Amino acid sequence: MTSITVAPESVDTGDDDDDGEDDLKMPKFATQSAWVEGKKMMQETNHVLVYAAETARKDRKRTVGRFIVSRVREMQTGNHTVIGKEATDTLPLSPWSTTIQSLNPSYYKK
Repeated sequence: MTSITVAPESVDTGDDDDDGEDDLKMPKFATQSAWVEGKKMMQETNHVLVYAAETARKDRKRTVGRFIVSRVREMQTGNHTVIGKEATDTLPLSPWSTTIQSLNPSYYKK
């Protein structure tokens, strides 16, 4: 059996003098009321402003997405072009692509 060495400072001797140092190492919300500390953290980070900025960012992204989709639809109907359809007259594959696809033909089904 191997010998195990334990550092003397890791053994709890039951002294209350060391408890103050341990409390300083722990987060405040673990030693005090989590609600009070959480409220302080939310006030410091101004969660209302962060939430408003997040909501505005999502709205901007949604608006841009809708604009892009509407422009694509206009282009599709205005020019009578088909967007998103598979091309039937494609160029032949390059030699490198042919070699790669021949290594695993079940993955690259033709």
